[in-house]
Amino acid sequence: MRLFISVLFLGLCSYAAPSARCIYEAEKKINMPPQRDQGATGFCYGFAATALLQNHYCTAAPKTECHFEDDSLSVLDVMAQGNYGNGGLIHRGYPFEMLESISRSKSVSLESCAPFSPFLESNDNIWKSTVSTAKIKYDLCRDKTIADQLKTQLKLRASSQEILFALGYSDYSIMMSKIFIPKECENKKIKIPAYTIKKSSIKEFSHYKEKLIELLNQDKPIIASICSFTSTRQNMDCSKSLHSLVVSGYRKKCCAGVCETQFQMYDSARPNTFKKNEITTDDWVSEVVFKNRVEAYNRMNRGDNLLWIESK
Repeated sequence: MRLFISVLFLGLCSYAAPSARCIYEAEKKINMPPQRDQGATGFCYGFAATALLQNHYCTAAPKTECHFEDDSLSVLDVMAQGNYGNGGLIHRGYPFEMLESISRSKSVSLESCAPFSPFLESNDNIWKSTVSTAKIKYDLCRDKTIADQLKTQLKLRASSQEILFALGYSDYSIMMSKIFIPKECENKKIKIPAYTIKKSSIKEFSHYKEKLIELLNQDKPIIASICSFTSTRQNMDCSKSLHSLVVSGYRKKCCAGVCETQFQMYDSARPNTFKKNEITTDDWVSEVVFKNRVEAYNRMNRGDNLLWIESK
């Protein structure tokens, strides 16, 4: 009898219900270029605008894959063109201005010619202080060796003569672009197919979500303006943590009958935007988490929170 009961209980245990498994439905992912890292800089807006341009170039060409290195667009050139048309690099900017300028110029330098790598190899303050110190020394003593030192310190592609010429500019943003974007890049630009820029400001998140899904179903990645995770409390000002990223996909996740929408993020500042438990290893974020970031931004009344481009 005891043996029978033991076997019975073992049998009951062996037929215990398995843990609920999640399923994914209605998944839509846009083929984007490889994720890029902005490092310790605050250049998210430049990376977001470049990602949209890269995707547009790929799909309008058309390219079968966005994952190519030879035609990678220079983030620095995109940023420089967006500085109100004066060709200077600035520390803070807006994707709309960059996309608007490039819609007129219709060309962007190659990343291989004007690489972002000098910024990645030093933090945000080091490269700025290095350039600023070189500028001060140049203005004081016109020492030509300063250009050689700067070229070596920041591993610049521009010639020493170009750097020396750049240090003569009084406009800091133009000086920066001349230092980091060599003159030879003018002859190494990619022609960007014509496009129009669209933008929207949608405060109600349910409508915001509907617009995202509508655009993604049309294979249009979208730049979203949000606040980083450090400023999502109801009463916290996120003016110092404004962030631009690209939404490149959506899917429906259902676990044990409970479903939620998730969005895929193409984010150059990924570790600083979402906490580790808020984003999957392949960059999916829940609707609830994303909503908190969007609503934090909307509370500031900064205007447009969605931006995308359409082929002409």
